[in-house]
Amino acid sequence: MKKTIFFFFIFLLFCPALSWAELIDRGGGLIYDTDLDITWLQDANYAMTSGYNADGQMNWTQATTWAANLSYYDSVRDQTLTGWRLPTTPGTSTGYLSEGEMGHLFYIDGVTYGSPSPFINIQYEIYWYGTEYAADPTGTAWIFYLDQGYQNGNSKGGLFYAWAVRDGDVVDTTPDQFTFTDQTGVTVNTVITSNTITVSGLNAATPISILGGTYAINGGSYTSANGTVSNGSTVRVQQTSSGNYSTTTDTTLTIGGVSDIFSVTTEAAPEYGGDINDSSSCFIATAAFGSYMEPHVMILREFRDQVLSGNPLGRSFVFFYYKVSPPIANFISQHDALKMLVRWILLPVVGLSWMALNIGPIFTLGIILVLTVLLFKVVPRAYTRYCHKG
Repeated sequence: MKKTIFFFFIFLLFCPALSWAELIDRGGGLIYDTDLDITWLQDANYAMTSGYNADGQMNWTQATTWAANLSYYDSVRDQTLTGWRLPTTPGTSTGYLSEGEMGHLFYIDGVTYGSPSPFINIQYEIYWYGTEYAADPTGTAWIFYLDQGYQNGNSKGGLFYAWAVRDGDVVDTTPDQFTFTDQTGVTVNTVITSNTITVSGLNAATPISILGGTYAINGGSYTSANGTVSNGSTVRVQQTSSGNYSTTTDTTLTIGGVSDIFSVTTEAAPEYGGDINDSSSCFIATAAFGSYMEPHVMILREFRDQVLSGNPLGRSFVFFYYKVSPPIANFISQHDALKMLVRWILLPVVGLSWMALNIGPIFTLGIILVLTVLLFKVVPRAYTRYCHKG
């Protein structure tokens, strides 16, 4: 048995990568075990250090009472922590076992009396477990030898050391739920800013990210890059509304795994009542082509929604058109010959609208400029030369 223990310590000595690899020093005298999701007091004899007990050795009842009533001030996060207890073990059997929380600390994290880091004041030999011995729960409880990694049962009247532990992490990076107020009826293609939310429920810097927009912290610059946010910070988000009417776009902000969606819905397309009650014949193009769903009319409607509505000048034209078109459309709808004439007039407009939708408005504008130059400069010159030759 002595040889086994000797080689175990040699193994720990030459395998430092395994030593307390799952322990994180949270500051303030607190060590977090990521594997077990528990927090240890860094001081393994805090009962003595705090003045509760002269040397830290207590019977089982005294030890469990001390841990249960402990209030520890976390100076790093300015909080008082309660909910402490003694370590626990399944208590399946006696022996050199890693099954309990101190066994895990000894065998998995490599923390022993002879190798205490990152802890301090680890005492020689025996510590109480908070688990009673199943065969004699009234008089016996489990103990652990931190000098050799041995688990055993012992009378509750024995005087041993107590080490406080609590469930979970003292670092809280999950904020309280926050809520953005959705906006409706907003102007198309416009930057929309949300209401301000105040981050709460944190005691450490927490990741923040956004999808479909930008955010600003404490009135700073807007960004879409991932960052961090602290408790009490204020956050607003921005997004650009859709270029189409009656369309909803979403921005999702996530802080420490908690998210909310800021939804923005654009206003409905303007409607003006003319002399015609049927909305399908309220526009000149609809009156000329005979149906709101006619392919030529659909191209013009898409051009309105995707191109004209995306800029102030285009929207002004749409508003003006809606205002003056009903009586004109009403007149056209009553004369078949006029319908045919308007259809011919609108065909080039439909063609240019199709080009703007499929190859882009800038390229289409370039084609229009080229055709204009040809019409007003090249063609007259060619006609003049032809006349002189005649």
